[in-house]
Amino acid sequence: MNKPAFKGFYGMKNPFLYYTIGTFIFISVFGMLVPLHVLAQDENKIPYDVTIQGLENDQLLNLIRKVSETVTHQDEPPVTEGLLRRRVRNDMPIINKALRSKGYYGARVETDVNTSIRPARVVFQIETGPVYQLKDVGMEWVAPPEQKKPKIPTPKELDLEPGRPAEAGPILEARNALLDVLRNQGFPLAEVPKPKVIVDHADKILLVTYSINSGPFALFGLTEIEGAGSVDPSFIGEQLPWRPGEMYQIHLLEEARTNLFETGLFNMVIFHTGNRLDAQGRIPITLQLSEREPRTLKIGLGYDTDEDVVGKIGWERRNLFHHGESLSFQGRGSGIGLTLEGNFEKPSFLQPDQSLIFNLRLADEYPKAYESRNINGLTQVKRKLDKGLDLALGIGFLFSQVEQSGEEDHYQLLSLPMAFYWDRRHDILDPMDGGGLGLRVTPYYDYMKEDTYFIKSILQYQHYFRLFSEPRVVFAVRTTLGSISGTDLEAIPADLRFYAGGGDSIRGYPYQSVGAVSGASTPIGGRSLWTLSSEFRIKITDKIGMVPFLDGGNIFRSKYPEFDKDLFWGAGLGLRYSTPIGPLRFDVAFPLNRRETDDAFRFYISLGQAF
Repeated sequence: MNKPAFKGFYGMKNPFLYYTIGTFIFISVFGMLVPLHVLAQDENKIPYDVTIQGLENDQLLNLIRKVSETVTHQDEPPVTEGLLRRRVRNDMPIINKALRSKGYYGARVETDVNTSIRPARVVFQIETGPVYQLKDVGMEWVAPPEQKKPKIPTPKELDLEPGRPAEAGPILEARNALLDVLRNQGFPLAEVPKPKVIVDHADKILLVTYSINSGPFALFGLTEIEGAGSVDPSFIGEQLPWRPGEMYQIHLLEEARTNLFETGLFNMVIFHTGNRLDAQGRIPITLQLSEREPRTLKIGLGYDTDEDVVGKIGWERRNLFHHGESLSFQGRGSGIGLTLEGNFEKPSFLQPDQSLIFNLRLADEYPKAYESRNINGLTQVKRKLDKGLDLALGIGFLFSQVEQSGEEDHYQLLSLPMAFYWDRRHDILDPMDGGGLGLRVTPYYDYMKEDTYFIKSILQYQHYFRLFSEPRVVFAVRTTLGSISGTDLEAIPADLRFYAGGGDSIRGYPYQSVGAVSGASTPIGGRSLWTLSSEFRIKITDKIGMVPFLDGGNIFRSKYPEFDKDLFWGAGLGLRYSTPIGPLRFDVAFPLNRRETDDAFRFYISLGQAF
């Protein structure tokens, strides 16, 4: 007997079709109900406005706005009046703490919440009262009497002089400073608890006492290295600025951390100090490392009016022979030339703070000023004299075929470059303070032409001033001076003369176009150079910044810059977008001393600040 065919509901022969339709209806109904539920919730929320009264100090007002949950969560209104009032009550101790942090220990905060209107009205009425003053700062020694006592800084050295405002920041920073002082005098286990603070409301003063327990005096013990990977431990040991048995100093750990990061071999460097001394009074150190991938491929793309599209590709192999050696190649192409460069660096050459560098560069360059096909080789020893202080000496050769204004010449030059670098910037990619000074002096001698001997010198200084923290404003300035002595301008190869103009010089003018020209408009370069640049770097958001800038300068036929002559000036406006590898730069520049051959404006796109 045959079973009847399943027809489903309403005569449907395919049950899959029934389930599909049913599922569609369920999802549609549920999808309509959810927005209605959310809309109902939104209608029940209580939007509100916040007013803070009684504060004339803008910085203090901004601080209160930052710490107040009622202010920072204003775009997330609560769903009941009770929750709104709770939010306001929760702000009271937070606001009082913020006021005390600025020395207002007698401040009074009152609130008023009016929910009978829409939006509701929230008022914080603040009466700061006077700023309390520091009356006395004491140091209480709690270590055993026989314990060796380190030198303790005075309140003045800790920026806690009596009579200054009793702000919380300097008081807490002084505790950290005391710990650093102790740990840099051989006391790694020192303890300085939070200070005891007595507030005298009658006299509007604070009495602060620090309890100091230095712990035992210690020497550096053995350093255990974990996670070295393919890097030879002996090379890692050369980066440590101490030896077992020397007095413990915590700043040496930070110096070692910097040294190890600068090798480019590690993406994690962490030091752990032991919690007890051995029988010899030494404290063990544990160094945890994580090795980077040894190879890196880099590709870059940019554009500016001078060079058109600029393309870069680079490859690097690190730790070639397990002692930090690096081999790299970079190619660069643009509308004004092609270059291929190779570089080998051997760190810890003969001593830990010295490197041996070999560099070879092949180039075919054809800017408007000249055409040059050249091979440039350099062997250099670079010595680290101190933190941020380097000296380099080398010997090089340059074979070139140079054509300018229809005249071609060949050069075979020997050089003895000497360089001095002083760098106090805290961030090379986006500096906000500090500065840097560079001096490079290079004698050249053409061994095929006895009359071709000259010395090229370049001095550059740049500095960064952080004018405001909120919003962040940095004023950056740079000046460059150059001089070539020893021979006439015509005897100097055209590709070694000084030029000005372009994205790295005087923005707004074509590349190398500033100064004297020959023929129609071919720049001939000069024997001396002077340029100036200034920028206001204004951070608008965490990612976006605005940069008005002014550049100026000129090149001169004389051996030294002629400061009494007029300069070419360019001005413009730039945008910056912060990325993990530095700010993305977009600049538009206008020549203020515009000539007939100059465009009305020029623009530049690249990675990194202009200087």
